[in-house]
Amino acid sequence: ASRFIRRRLSQDRCDRLRAERDRAALELRTIQDNAITKVQKIARVWLAYRAVDRLREKYDDAMESLESASDRFDETGAKGKWPDENLYMEYSMHLMYTVKEINDAVRNLRAGVGRLGESALLMYGYAILLSLRRSASQNDLDEAKRFQRNAIKLDPLRKAARRLELLFRCMIKMDGLNPMVLASYAVFHQILRNHATAIRYFQRAIKLDPYCDPIIAAFADLQQLETRKRAIVRGD
Repeated sequence: ASRFIRRRLSQDRCDRLRAERDRAALELRTIQDNAITKVQKIARVWLAYRAVDRLREKYDDAMESLESASDRFDETGAKGKWPDENLYMEYSMHLMYTVKEINDAVRNLRAGVGRLGESALLMYGYAILLSLRRSASQNDLDEAKRFQRNAIKLDPLRKAARRLELLFRCMIKMDGLNPMVLASYAVFHQILRNHATAIRYFQRAIKLDPYCDPIIAAFADLQQLETRKRAIVRGD
């Protein structure tokens, strides 16, 4: 009987020690979890502020690049150097939307595409301008479709598309009442199949200039595409 009692007392002591150990471990784990949660909250706030700061820096850099595109393009030529893809694109946007010379902008982008044949950024821009120039003698629409396909193929991660979208957002900030800026941004979203956004910006552009035939024709093409898509969905 005494042996049974000693064994029972020993077992009770072991159970008590194990319970105390588990309780201490649970308290420590609770403290660690609370500390990690607090650190994560602080880190998320810091990362959010950092992301906003980085986006603001990119936006400011793009705005400055567009404003100085003409001077930098001239300086690059004076030094006997060739522009890079960003400078080609920025200067073409300057020609298209500030100087309002679409043919000069198209020629500049054609030269850029000729020199930098693997540049998705320039192909996006070239396709957009051709879609709005719509010259039948120059076969603009077929060429625009070809360059759209090539740009999408060369830009699987949409890095070039994000750069061009940033430039367009800056242009809208600088000249938001220019219907060609809004229409170009609409065509850009049409290329990326964001048709709802494209329709919204086409409507804004047409509201500003209801007699601009190229914009109206480009919008009609998008509406026709949407009509065909709905017919396919319905099985008509």
